[in-house]
Amino acid sequence: MAENESLELRSLRWATLFLVVLSIGIFLMQRFVVMVFNLAFEVCIFYLSTLLSLAIYLWKRRSLNN
Repeated sequence: MAENESLELRSLRWATLFLVVLSIGIFLMQRFVVMVFNLAFEVCIFYLSTLLSLAIYLWKRRSLNN
């Protein structure tokens, strides 16, 4: 059981890292290169999903450590 939990936590870590990098890239592109997305779309699709993924990862990590 602990191995599955470790694998799940590792997957969440990689997903969160990917979303953070993607969000930073989108933010920099939108501000300094070209405006592709509407601000509401950008926030809802990229930033909220990144924050949600980060919150889930931190919550799972905390619950596994306890």
